[in-house]
Amino acid sequence: MSDFHLPAKKNRSAFTLIELLVVIAIIAVLVGLLVPAVQKVREAANRMSCSNNLKQLAIACHSYHDVNGFMPPVRIAGNDGWLTWCALVLPFIEQDAVYRLWNTQLKYAVQPQAAPRPK
Repeated sequence: MSDFHLPAKKNRSAFTLIELLVVIAIIAVLVGLLVPAVQKVREAANRMSCSNNLKQLAIACHSYHDVNGFMPPVRIAGNDGWLTWCALVLPFIEQDAVYRLWNTQLKYAVQPQAAPRPK
């Protein structure tokens, strides 16, 4: 046997550039897989919210029917005032304060605002 010795390995305390790039690439791939899943969850939540809003409007129309004996008309226009079914069901969707602001002598497009519109 010869007296040939291998140099002792140095204890290194930092990552090499290759190791750092591999970790960043793995994180990028995981984020790339996560983004579509988050989008699908967001779309499902939006669909559920829209469905719930439509259900609440249908329940409001049926509640109007229970009180008045007929479904809300599409619109009332003329000497009796200007109303749409949207305004008539407001008290049934917990918007009685907005309903009280409704001026039947004004057309739908020029009704006073219950709250300022965001710009």
